[in-house]
Amino acid sequence: MVEVPGAATHPELYDLLQRLHGIYDAVSNYQPPNVQPPILDSSFEADTGDDTHWSHQDHIPGLKKLKEALKLDLDGLEKFLEDPSSAHRPPLSTNAPYLISVWNELLCAPGPVLSVFKTFLFEPKGDVRMPPSAQRKKTGVRPPGAKVDIVGDGGRVWIRINTMKNSRLLAEFREIDSYLTESEEDSDWDGDERPTLAQTEFDNSILKMGRTLLQAAQSNPIEGTTELPRVVMRLTRLDPLTTEGPEADPRIATTVEKLEEMGIEVQLGEREEEELVVPAPIEDVDTQTLVPSRRINLDLSVLIALISDLTHAPLPASIEEANKRFIPPKEYREWKQTRKRQARKKGSGSDSGGGAEDVDEELSIEDLPHDLATHSRALTNQLLGEMGRSMIQEIRDRISQSAVGGATEFWVTTEARDRCLRIVSKIGAVNEKRRAFALFCLDPSDPTQTIPLAEAEALFWLGSRFDRAIPLFPLHFHSASLLVAPVGVPHTSLLDERGGRHAFFKDLAGTCQHILDQETMPHPNSRPSLQFQFISQPTPFPSQQLNGAPTVAAEGSEVLTSATTPAIDLNPEEEIQRAVVTKANPRLTAHTVESMLWGAELGWTTLTANRTSVRAILKEMRIARAAGKTGGGEKDGRDETGEEGEGGRSGREGGRSAALWIVDPRSLAEQMCSQTVVVPGTDFDRSNSKVPQ
Repeated sequence: MVEVPGAATHPELYDLLQRLHGIYDAVSNYQPPNVQPPILDSSFEADTGDDTHWSHQDHIPGLKKLKEALKLDLDGLEKFLEDPSSAHRPPLSTNAPYLISVWNELLCAPGPVLSVFKTFLFEPKGDVRMPPSAQRKKTGVRPPGAKVDIVGDGGRVWIRINTMKNSRLLAEFREIDSYLTESEEDSDWDGDERPTLAQTEFDNSILKMGRTLLQAAQSNPIEGTTELPRVVMRLTRLDPLTTEGPEADPRIATTVEKLEEMGIEVQLGEREEEELVVPAPIEDVDTQTLVPSRRINLDLSVLIALISDLTHAPLPASIEEANKRFIPPKEYREWKQTRKRQARKKGSGSDSGGGAEDVDEELSIEDLPHDLATHSRALTNQLLGEMGRSMIQEIRDRISQSAVGGATEFWVTTEARDRCLRIVSKIGAVNEKRRAFALFCLDPSDPTQTIPLAEAEALFWLGSRFDRAIPLFPLHFHSASLLVAPVGVPHTSLLDERGGRHAFFKDLAGTCQHILDQETMPHPNSRPSLQFQFISQPTPFPSQQLNGAPTVAAEGSEVLTSATTPAIDLNPEEEIQRAVVTKANPRLTAHTVESMLWGAELGWTTLTANRTSVRAILKEMRIARAAGKTGGGEKDGRDETGEEGEGGRSGREGGRSAALWIVDPRSLAEQMCSQTVVVPGTDFDRSNSKVPQ
């Protein structure tokens, strides 16, 4: 570091500056010592380094604030020391000792560390001025809060740092003593008792900080439990053992004793140098070789993406063409221009003309109403993503690179199928409806009838940019009867085939089960059999209704596929019911959690286009680990038998099975397309009002 003018006069500040520079660089490069979960990410966000990306789930909130505070102190110190006049001025007061202590505690705190500089709000006791919680939004009054410097051990430990010196606390005591002296001098006050600032019981700012922390802890138990966090106060520069000299006062030791009586753990002094070890990032080699499992579990978002016109229609030749694709058709333009002419006529008293030219005026997304513009912009962004990286091509490349151990199979829950068909029937256009019905071997002209598998596959890929690029047919449906071996055929059930699973699969399954258990409360005396242990709300099948009774697979039972399931009744006039959100997290729907549960329990990769659900389930997994509801993520990826199956080493050469696989979403887009796309050789086009008979 270059010498600065004030370094010779203020060597302690110069040393502090050097130390802050080292900590600032360390904070910039700090990575929590956590193993990345086995999530395969093919989304655009994976390449952009977006801070909201799921892989930043382990990034510690508040670390950026610490870095900014360090930068502020660095700039102040450098400016002071570079000023030649600083040699004749007293040392600069700085917040550096506190920031250094926060960094030291971050390095030494029990992991996982959840946040830095977090404020926990609480309802003050006995404060009549504070409105009830239900009225906070109306009044705009913010409740008080307690600042916690480090939240460690998964939320179980709160660490608060106080850098007050003996001299500062003694100054508080002298001020308190002065109030007491004034009270004694005014003891002859006549009439009503004169107000006084004299203390009625021993107190000071450190004790007040401790009480505030305890109040906040009472109002903020560890997430997912009723357990209260353990409060730790580190007093870095307070020395209660000083018995002689100007900084000695027995009340300092009394302060520490009272903190401990409150239930606060008190730690004195700075951390030792040997404790301050910056953890090296844990490199999980398996995350570099993640591959899809042979059997892939699809959720509803991917079913919609596979059907979407964005995935199959010809791509625009340029970005300009892409920006125009989802401008509403001419009918809407004519309506809009008619409204404009009427407004002009009303304002000027005469028609200004130009109607024919206005109809042909080119519109942009910004010209649309807000809600329509938002939808058009989202579809355009998805189209641009498809131009850069096709979803079908991405899936094909991934499964072909690791196509060892048998043909790829795609599995879904029947609830996902039913919701998919109802959504597409309601808001999809002709080509999207054709693909949806064909995907499940239903006749597009009469969805109550089934069609042969070969015909369904041909209809699905008809007019697509891809020709049977991935082995979607036949789709397989999850069924509890497949979780037990058929009579006379040993070791052929899906549960038997799964072998060992990576610990993440087990934690994911346990978290999903816990979430679904809150939705359906079983009878307290019921003891479900093995195949029902992870099915809180069994997926209903048209051919059978699972009612929770133990099921034994019949001899010769077969896997239920899209080619063998009966048709379902669809009423296009029926209102689509909103998916039920879970009580645990409103960002998770019950059918999404159920789909993840099937994949996690069987050790299969779940393919999803719902990044929000991935972030939400990872959050719930952290909560479950903190509450002791899951195993906490063992690192060896083996089960109790020590074997590895499809959820461990995948059986696909050279990689471990991903638990979750994220792709970019593709929404139903055909209704919004400004073009009329006709599939050659058919009558399927968006200008038709219904599927041809």
